[in-house]
Amino acid sequence: MNNTQGILNDHQHLDGLLRDLRVVSGWNPALFLEPSVRARLLRDLGALHARLVSHFAIEERGSYLAEIGQRRPAARPKLEKLHAEHRALLDQVEGVLNLCNASPLEGKFDRFDFQRNLLALLNALHEHERQETLLIQEVFRAP
Repeated sequence: MNNTQGILNDHQHLDGLLRDLRVVSGWNPALFLEPSVRARLLRDLGALHARLVSHFAIEERGSYLAEIGQRRPAARPKLEKLHAEHRALLDQVEGVLNLCNASPLEGKFDRFDFQRNLLALLNALHEHERQETLLIQEVFRAP
């Protein structure tokens, strides 16, 4: 697992971003109309998108994914499913960013819809990382 340290560092940074967004997602939706809150959300969601692009690229070009397939050929379908989720997760982040960018002054920003979509994104990212971690543990644990 040559890229393990880089991936672990990425996971720690992602965990911090996700933790912050999880806290904000629990706020009263009326706060999402505040310009300073929306600016923070746009900054954090933009950072999340950039980090995920980088993180997924590291995973996809990194040797550890190939090593999983070599060590445990039966795990390849799970591996392919996780890999396929990368684009869908990025699309989901972009969708939430677009919702956050919608103008409340023009009546285009629905704070409740935004909150639902943000929570769905955070849950999807959590589940993806959980499944990936389980697969890595299954393949790399000592027999």
